[in-house]
Amino acid sequence: MCTNSLPSLSNLFKRRAIASHMCQVCGQGDESVEHLFLLCPWTKPIWFGSSFQWICDDSNKGRNNFYFEHFEVDPSAVLRAAGEKVSWDGTRMFKYNSDAALVDSSHLCATSFIIFDDHGFILTGSVSKFWAFSPLIAEALALREAINACASLDLENVNFEYDCKLLINALLGTSVQWEIAPIVFDIRSLLAANNSFQVHWIPRSLNCPADWVARATLIGVLLPLWTSCPPVDLRRVVPLGRLGWFG
Repeated sequence: MCTNSLPSLSNLFKRRAIASHMCQVCGQGDESVEHLFLLCPWTKPIWFGSSFQWICDDSNKGRNNFYFEHFEVDPSAVLRAAGEKVSWDGTRMFKYNSDAALVDSSHLCATSFIIFDDHGFILTGSVSKFWAFSPLIAEALALREAINACASLDLENVNFEYDCKLLINALLGTSVQWEIAPIVFDIRSLLAANNSFQVHWIPRSLNCPADWVARATLIGVLLPLWTSCPPVDLRRVVPLGRLGWFG
């Protein structure tokens, strides 16, 4: 996948092995590697319905069954098959690094998160873009999105590491800036409902990976498969001992 050597219809078409590069599952686009695993309408429900992005194999099997066995594509069946391979016993610890980047002139911001397991391996990550009035609001929204994501995945024992001391102080103290007060209230409610979640401050030097991903998203240079094929620049900023999946 990283070397674009999979026999997607797009690659086969470029080699003049087939007559069309259009995806035969959805009929809506060029069947590139990105389309295979991320963009195809039948693939999207699998990614967004799974606990983690460890489902490439089952997704590819489902597509092969469509082409060679003439089976109907069924995202729910892929989710069940992937779920049988992953089980959480509630004793594992997760570290969750998140950050935000903002363009002051346009108020466009990007947020990112990266999840590490208790062995320091990078498990998965996600990014989003939206508008925010200030950098502090962007930081607060990034943390709220991170906690919401872990809660929706039914994870336990999650340590959220964040480098915005002003936000952490607002969460732990009684003085809250008016511009983030509603968001802080939401975050406190989420933490109260998930009592195994903890929020900690860390120096920016230890949050470089999430910062890099957020900035790359903001300027539009982050590749779709960055979690499975991380860019060289991202590898360089992963702290020693957290190379895990990247190593």
